[in-house]
Parts: sequence; C-alpha cells; structure tokens
Amino acid sequence: MTNSSSKLEVLMVSTSYPMQPNSVSGIFVRRLVEALQTHVALTVVAPASNADGDGSYAAYPVVVVRYAPRRYRSLAHLPGGIPAALARSPFNAVLAVSLFAGLFFATLLRGWKADVIHANWSLTGLVCGLAGRLMARPTIVTLRGSDVSGLGSSRLKRLIMRGVLNLSKVVVTVSDPMRTELIEHFPRHRNKMIFIPNGVSAELLALPPPSAEGPLRLLFAGNLIRGKGAHELLEALAGFDAPFSLTIAGEGPERVALEKMAQESGFSQNVHFIGSVPPEDMCQLYSVHDALVLPSHAEGRPNVVVEAMAAGRGVVASNLPGIAELIDHGRNGLLVPPGDVAGLRVALRSLAREPRLRIELGSAARATIRELGIDWHHCAQRYLALYADLSGA
Repeated sequence: MTNSSSKLEVLMVSTSYPMQPNSVSGIFVRRLVEALQTHVALTVVAPASNADGDGSYAAYPVVVVRYAPRRYRSLAHLPGGIPAALARSPFNAVLAVSLFAGLFFATLLRGWKADVIHANWSLTGLVCGLAGRLMARPTIVTLRGSDVSGLGSSRLKRLIMRGVLNLSKVVVTVSDPMRTELIEHFPRHRNKMIFIPNGVSAELLALPPPSAEGPLRLLFAGNLIRGKGAHELLEALAGFDAPFSLTIAGEGPERVALEKMAQESGFSQNVHFIGSVPPEDMCQLYSVHDALVLPSHAEGRPNVVVEAMAAGRGVVASNLPGIAELIDHGRNGLLVPPGDVAGLRVALRSLAREPRLRIELGSAARATIRELGIDWHHCAQRYLALYADLSGA
C-alpha cells in the first residue's frame, strides 16, 4: 500500500483487455488505464487470449491469467465476450469457472499491495468484491450495458448484482439510464451508484466534417452477433433507391450469414466487410464515412456512438435509453425503434436525399460531446477522485 508521498496503488481487473497492441478486446478499459497511469501506480489483471501476446507492450504491469490450454482460451476475447461464448457451447461454462477462479486468486495475490481494487463488469465485480472483503481493500465496480440489460427478467442477474452491490464500495455505470434502472431494482444501494461516462480521444474531435457530396457512405462497427442488428441494416438497404456504400467493421459468428445476405440482396458490390479494425485505425475509418449506423437490440452507452459523435458524424441508432440520453432525434442524430426495418430505411433515405443533413447532424453531435465533457481526461479525473476518497489519500 502507498504512503503519503507516493502514488496510490490501483489493481484494475477485467475479463477482457487487449493483449496485443492492435486488439479491440476491452479497448475502453485500456484507454481508461492509459489516462490513469501517470497519476497512479496501476497493475492490470486480465485473462490470456489464444493469440500471441501477453500485454507486455504496455507501460504498466499486466498480470495474465492462463485459465486453460492456449487453444481453448476463447472465452473472453471473441465477439460478444463471455455471454456469447457461454451460448456457443456448454463446455465454456467449465472454462468460465476456471477463468473466474484464476481472476480471484490473482486478485488475492496482487491485492495486498493495492489501495483500491477496480473491477470491470458484474461477474468480475463479484469475484473482486469477495477478494477485497477478505483483504479489507475497497472495491469499485464499473458496469456496462450487458450487466444491467435484462435485470428484470433474469433472477440470476439480479442475484449476481445484489452480491456486487453488497461487496463493493462504489458501483459505476457508463450511462445514466443504467444507474436509474439499478436504483429501481436495488433502491437501498442508491448511494453507492455513480454515473461516469467513457471518454473519447482528442483526435476524433479534430476530424474535419463529412462531405455533403457524393453517395451516402455508411459505417457499421461492432461485433457481428445477432443482437447488433446488422441483419436489419442489410434488410433496410434492400431496394434502397439512392446511391450508397456500407462498410461493416467487425468480426463474429454472423459474418458468413451477413455476406450471403448481401450477395442475395443484389448489392454486395456496395457492402465491404473489413473485419476487426485496430483501435488506432478507427479515427481514419470515421474520416472516410458520413454516418454510423447501429441498429442494436440492447446497449448500455455504446462507445462507437460516442466516438462517431465526437468525430462529427451523423448517427442512426436504435432508440435505447443509453443512446437516447445522447441523441436528440432530428437535432444531433436519428433514432429508430429496435427491429424497425422500415423506420431504419426512412432514416437512411433522409441522409441520402439531404446531404446537408449529414453535416448538420454531425456538427450538433460533436457539440453535444464537447458540452458534456466526454473525454478520457475528465473520465480519469473522476475515477482518481473516487480512488482518493476510498483510500483516504
């Protein structure tokens, strides 16, 4: 533990973290760590992946949990994360036990030196909260969309969340609607709940606006899983009566089906599947597109929406609480009910037929991000204040 003249010791624990410099797995956790690292002495604990790399590129210690033989380490780093992995195979439940046991013991081994333990996602929070209680170390847990969505219909999720709230000192949500939903389910813990948004890079805020000329250039960026809505996007573009191009950035189990769907729709020459994009290349990707489309069925506050808004790009997205708190329909973006293919088609047509609308929406979107102070510096400062408060520094 620290003394009065040295930096606070923080143990950051996550079920996903980029083990290679160009990985996108848990990239927002990495960006937070990089914003914090000059202010605190920080160690990261995260599971190994089945690819080369062990986090040694980082300027801070990364403790790698090798929870299975290398060929089987597909639980935490593939599209959709652990929930998608559990849905793929019942065998992955055994790997999950091994993974969380590994995270627990790694937290115990490293946590004795820490002033604060900072966990990401609910199951990690449960494990770290228990370890922190055993060591008398305060635990902060950051929750994201998948942690809170479906609480009302899942008894298991509510049980896990109750454990997280009982064992942690502070629970952070990345959107205000998530905090509101948590309070509705667990009102006696409301004083533990804080909303801190994820940040964006200054590079995005400096991008020039999109062009008001030429065909509409659309971007979809996300895991290619059913819940992200890429199928509905392709369906909405079927029979589209205006020139367009669509770039689909991401990987996942639905890619083959999506490629087949684009081929059968007759516009495959307009759709480009480019796979996963390294984090450092995302700014360039935004720069050559006019608008982001994210027709998801469930989200917290998706980073890709915040980034596109910061980049001055129009956003067409599902009308979900974590998105609607950022987007005022018709002013700084367009909202469509989840699963509404006809409504999505109408929104995209408006961007295609009114090129100036792309610039107007993008400009207002960037202004929103600036007004809200959504950047990694402000995000890190708020966490630093929490660390200092909990550690008594």
